Amino acid sequence: MGRSDLLRARAGGAIGLSMARYANAGAGLVSNVLLARALGPADYGFVIAVISVNAAGVLISEWSTEQHLLRLVSRGGLEAAQRRIASATRFRCVLGPIPSAVLMIGFLASRPDIGGSQLLGAGFLVVSATLGFSSLGPPILLGAGHTTAFVVLNQMGGFLTSAAVACVALLYPTVLAACAAFALAAVLTAGVQVVVCARHDVDLSPVRRSDASIPLLFKELAPAAIAQGMLLAPWRLIPVVVAAAMAPVPAGQVLAGLRYWEQVAVPGVAVAQIQARQVAASDGNEIEGALHRSIQVLGLAVLAGIPISLAYVRFVL
Repeated sequence: MGRSDLLRARAGGAIGLSMARYANAGAGLVSNVLLARALGPADYGFVIAVISVNAAGVLISEWSTEQHLLRLVSRGGLEAAQRRIASATRFRCVLGPIPSAVLMIGFLASRPDIGGSQLLGAGFLVVSATLGFSSLGPPILLGAGHTTAFVVLNQMGGFLTSAAVACVALLYPTVLAACAAFALAAVLTAGVQVVVCARHDVDLSPVRRSDASIPLLFKELAPAAIAQGMLLAPWRLIPVVVAAAMAPVPAGQVLAGLRYWEQVAVPGVAVAQIQARQVAASDGNEIEGALHRSIQVLGLAVLAGIPISLAYVRFVL
């Protein structure tokens, strides 16, 4: 596939991704409203807190490998990047659950009133982090020009999560069931990602021959990974700080509003992600313009989302 074909494919993928993100946001809004009302502020706040802890751990373990592989595949082709794909997959398998487990233990240790079902629910989420390597699949497919598969895999997890959460809220609203629903959706998403990638000749097996050891890849990607972590990890940890600093009921109300705002801001986040992927696949001359566009869109999303979220907490919950 030539460069012009790749650019057209990515443009189509950007449109498809935006439409899917809107639909995903709508499903997320409905499922979170159902769960928040079914569990109540205190339990819902705990569920959101442990999900955020696990998400922060997964973000750390990603270690910029997704952007790294997107660049390699976009510029050199899938065949040339096969061994580096194996290196990144092995890296994610080894590192995967460690940051999530460390952060989760620290958070649970700070809550003296923790119960057995809450511990078990948090454990389900940490276990699901062991399959985080599967998230390498979508950016590899995007770099190879498989935009339809990329859009489907990129958004499938959100739809699965929304469906699982809605079922829990309507049928069996408990903390343990809610955590299990989030973990199950993550496991199913990982399985589908591995299968779809295999059908597009992308092998995510961590046992294949690779061209870089885990310590070497860790060192090589450290600058980009640290920059990404400093930018994104604090946002993931805000719910954890709220849950630890406030009483359960007001913390749950704040976290419900924050979760709702995340869904409202989805269009802005989608634009920023598209800009980031375009920069990663380019020759590096579009960074400044992409950064400006991302900041403008995200700024508008923040301004619009705050009053809407406050109204949501006041009138819906």
